Amino acid sequence: MGHLCSANPVTVWFVAMGFLLLSCSVRDAQPVSLSNPTDSSLSCAQLGEQIVANERTALNLVGKQSEVENTNTALTAAHIVSGGGLLWVAVLDLSDVEKIEIAALHDRNKYLEGLRKSKNCTDEIVRTPQ
Repeated sequence: MGHLCSANPVTVWFVAMGFLLLSCSVRDAQPVSLSNPTDSSLSCAQLGEQIVANERTALNLVGKQSEVENTNTALTAAHIVSGGGLLWVAVLDLSDVEKIEIAALHDRNKYLEGLRKSKNCTDEIVRTPQ
């Protein structure tokens, strides 16, 4: 017990903050399904709309991944400055959740493009800038 009471208060604070940040930042990946039962009944235009919606979702996830990487960089810098121990690594978001979800969206879009090809879709997919 005496050892715990003599711990450096700064180290205790960083460990506590690390666990707090960890509880806020970690989530399970929720990748989209490659196919849905109703995909074959979608029109060419609807398939195109799905592809565009998936592209927008992927772009949003890329933004989130960049935010995570920036946060990780800031946390690592704070760790170096504070002289903290290896426990600090626990607060970094190393799960690559966004990368998993982006890959699933990419795979789904390849599948939807294949459906468009099998339906001989000739209409252009309308992509509006955001």
